[in-house]
Amino acid sequence: MLADGIGLLLLPMIGIRQKVREIKQEALDMLDREIQHASRELEPDDLRYLSDLLSQRAAIERTREWPLDTTLFSRIAMYFVIPPLAWVGSARVEIQIQSAL
Repeated sequence: MLADGIGLLLLPMIGIRQKVREIKQEALDMLDREIQHASRELEPDDLRYLSDLLSQRAAIERTREWPLDTTLFSRIAMYFVIPPLAWVGSARVEIQIQSAL
């Protein structure tokens, strides 16, 4: 049941991820062409332009491809873990108190 729910959640995102990967690859290809044709003179403007292109390329490479990231899944998992642990902890405290009386 849970696996079906996860599958239904991730299934539409696979198409989104593929589209994001395509757009990301197109942007990287365009930046690679710009970097190849950029002037490598030691002029400050040329070096600044090349540096901007390289930093933009690095930022695009770091871009996540999945619409949901792992922090969201870990937060959701914590909502399923914390309440049962709190219940078990309170039950143990109740048992300890009853045995002490």
